[in-house]
Amino acid sequence: MKTLFFPFTWMPESHLEALLRHFRSPVVLVPVDTGIDPRMARWHEAGRIVLETPFCDDGDRLAGLLKSYQIWAEAHQGGDIAIARIMEGGIPFFDDSHVARIRSEIRQGRSRSDEPLDRLTRARIFLQMAEQFDRRSLEIEADLDQLQTLEAAMLADLHEGAAAPQASSRAAWQRADDPGRFMAEERIRAWARLFLASGLQREPETVFATTSPTVWEAVIDALADGEATITAAVDALGAEATEEVAAALRAERRSRGGTPDGRQMVSFCFAPDVAPGPFFARFLKTAPPPAGGATPAPGLMLALVATTI
Repeated sequence: MKTLFFPFTWMPESHLEALLRHFRSPVVLVPVDTGIDPRMARWHEAGRIVLETPFCDDGDRLAGLLKSYQIWAEAHQGGDIAIARIMEGGIPFFDDSHVARIRSEIRQGRSRSDEPLDRLTRARIFLQMAEQFDRRSLEIEADLDQLQTLEAAMLADLHEGAAAPQASSRAAWQRADDPGRFMAEERIRAWARLFLASGLQREPETVFATTSPTVWEAVIDALADGEATITAAVDALGAEATEEVAAALRAERRSRGGTPDGRQMVSFCFAPDVAPGPFFARFLKTAPPPAGGATPAPGLMLALVATTI
């Protein structure tokens, strides 16, 4: 049974540990074969994950395009199409409605390349941008955690053991536990473009696993009315138990298990009549050409892995 992590191309170690409680060596799709996070590379070498790089030998080209975009974005800070508005709304290299305008802007500015950007290239660039955003968010969160710890220690010292006022609340800060809360549908769309071009949609018995509740809700909502699903929420202790549950669902039987109770849980949703390739193509504005090769029997297995206990 293959486990394909989606729609992210990078994960923090806490998410990896959560996945490894239930699945063996999850596969992570990587948009480019250069500039891979060293920790991810070490996990791959140790057999903890499998890095799948469908496209090789164009990492320098994509790095140049990404740099051109970043230069363009910095030059337009505070302007009509500032980076903040871009990140909250349409994606220049990704959203078809912005492509002509952005390409014109780059050509008139600091771009090193005038070549057209196809949808797959824009999706790969977007996934790189999303990875950079997620990594920065995690760094900011770690800094805030450290600051809060120092603040609490300082207040305790000032009050010499007496009850000290509570340190400042971080309720307003959105934690990085669920990076999918930021542009979930755009992330799925870009990842789907990469997945459909990779050939992995022809792999049988694949579990599509995510650690994002927001992404989970989006993919469940994408299932059409009338498409039968079988669900299970279980406390699967180890990959062997998880595989037993998945096999039971594929046999269209309700698995053992019950309601999440706050422990480390994995939730499944199996749509026996839905094929993964056509399903993820639902997120695209323009469907890619049909993939060659044999098509496996229908059966879409989705899994949500909780990252907190």
